[in-house]
Amino acid sequence: MTKRQAGLHEGPSGFAGSDGAANATLDPTEAFLFRTLVWRPTLLSRNGVSYISVRRWRSSVKDYQIDALRQVKKSPSAQFVAACARDVIAGLDGMIAGQLYTHVVPVPCSRSAPDACLSVLLAEKLAARVRLTFVEALAAERAEGASHPRKNADRPAMTLREAVSGPTLLVDDVATSGRHLEEGARLLRQSAPALLAVAWIGGGAVDEQE
Repeated sequence: MTKRQAGLHEGPSGFAGSDGAANATLDPTEAFLFRTLVWRPTLLSRNGVSYISVRRWRSSVKDYQIDALRQVKKSPSAQFVAACARDVIAGLDGMIAGQLYTHVVPVPCSRSAPDACLSVLLAEKLAARVRLTFVEALAAERAEGASHPRKNADRPAMTLREAVSGPTLLVDDVATSGRHLEEGARLLRQSAPALLAVAWIGGGAVDEQE
């Protein structure tokens, strides 16, 4: 069983999904992502599974953003993970009223190193900030190659390795098509009485200033 009560008890950050994160202690590649990704909390849906995405790719620099994220995901810094968590919390607070969930579950990585999986690190930090129970309830077999949004379509199928009995927040770092959030949500719905899915980056690219 991989379950623990998050215990960092961090207070509200006041971060509202803007360039504020880039002014902290992020390295230049990490700061580039926060300066250029479009802040656009959006409700999306795939085959009847709804999910919220917080940021979007910027079409004019999307290839550079993808390359930057690939570099960051090799070893995400604690500061970067914390900034992503603040982003997700701000996006959720702006779209739903009240805290509707008690557990946080990450979409598992199949290509990232176990200690560098951004979706897991993000979910764990988010759970700590809002004092929810973090559960690695989903698993995926290892796949060859580096993590990349364009390669994730061929990742191995997920499995449910632990039932979650409370309302659950399913978290992914990037939801290119929403397929993995849909897959994870259908597995978790076997036990979770309610489920909300969220991705830090999702949907198509846009090119608007926010």
